[in-house]
Amino acid sequence: MKKTYLFIIFALLFGCTTEKTLPQYCVNVTISDGLPVQFFINDCETFNEKEIGGQFQKCFEHPWECADEIRLQLPEETLYTNVAPNDYSLFIKDDDNNVLEHLHFSRDTVVSQASFVLNYSQFGTGLPQFFVAWNLGDQSVIGNQNPPACASKFLVIGDISNSKTDFPLIFTVPFTITTIGDNQVTPTYYLYDAGYSESETIIGATQSSNGTFSDVLNFNPSFIPAHLVVRVSFLGTTTAAKFKVNTTTLDNGFYFKKSNYSLSFILGELGICDQKISFDLVLDATPDEDIARTDGLDIKDTQDETVLITYSNHRNYAGLNYSDVSPDPEFSLRIPAIFVQDDFPQTDEVLQLSNSRMIQLNAEITSKWLLQVKQVPMYMHKKILIALTHQYVYINGLAVVKNDAYEILKGNPRYPLKQATCLLTEKEDIQRNVL
Repeated sequence: MKKTYLFIIFALLFGCTTEKTLPQYCVNVTISDGLPVQFFINDCETFNEKEIGGQFQKCFEHPWECADEIRLQLPEETLYTNVAPNDYSLFIKDDDNNVLEHLHFSRDTVVSQASFVLNYSQFGTGLPQFFVAWNLGDQSVIGNQNPPACASKFLVIGDISNSKTDFPLIFTVPFTITTIGDNQVTPTYYLYDAGYSESETIIGATQSSNGTFSDVLNFNPSFIPAHLVVRVSFLGTTTAAKFKVNTTTLDNGFYFKKSNYSLSFILGELGICDQKISFDLVLDATPDEDIARTDGLDIKDTQDETVLITYSNHRNYAGLNYSDVSPDPEFSLRIPAIFVQDDFPQTDEVLQLSNSRMIQLNAEITSKWLLQVKQVPMYMHKKILIALTHQYVYINGLAVVKNDAYEILKGNPRYPLKQATCLLTEKEDIQRNVL
């Protein structure tokens, strides 16, 4: 998955847009390759719209049956507590772009905390030379070093740890530095690892100033745990300077909200059958501007020579959220394919005795099924492969396990639709005979 940054960060399936700078306040929403329908971000051409030089243009309409359940999911991470959650909707449109249904995603939110500890009194005796533990509101003094331009002090102002490693860590630390007297100080900000090693990372610096001035640090630590340190250098006409460091809005923790938006529906129950449709994904706040859209879906009561793959997982996989949802959601993907029993692979171990007789020690027979996928775009092959590599996979209700290669038949490179084959093992039909 690729990402592009707006006020929302999307994990895309087609990367036709470039990455932009991450804004200070943002959310991160994922449109997974593993969803049963393919969404294209709003400034990308869809597969049916895109023309590639040297390749024939072929349209693909995703077949679905009226009774199929279509499940969609949008995991979203909010990095700051003061960002209001988004709400998402799906417009179902006919081939004349008329709205047939307007469906709203439901939202479940999980909150986790990444801690930023301010009190360092317990570490005061273990800090390296020239490092000083700082507590909220402390006044610090740089004194009597000669020449005074070289005077500096390292203030340890925060310890960063993270209890939820799958959350992105972006901290905003606002605080003020006030000089006392006609002096100037230059703060430079560092991240040190747990051992205060020499491999510090400079995350920002401010020009020399006197009086009161404020800084807001935005940083993403590359190692955890880490120490946030400000080195205050003194420039002045005297041999000592006093200064105070205070926070403005910082508390002892940064909270990360992780929301999961889900929507499932059966088109036949919505009165939509035997017609061509498409989906538009929108923010409720801006319903006239689609975030992403699909190519056409072909809805019929019965789709000949298609199979239904149902898949689920215990852990998050391929941008699909399973760990924060109970029970585990189950997705279904209909594809143009045939699914037939193909072979009974067997393994045998035989012992030859000294009297020229042979004894069967053990044997195993498995049941193999052939999935032969018809001509579909490459993004569909990726979608099928993601589905087949889940922990629990059913094809037309039969439990299977993928332990053979999914092979795409390359064919003519000018033709954008490809076939594929894959042998799958029937999960509940393994016959073993052990002596």
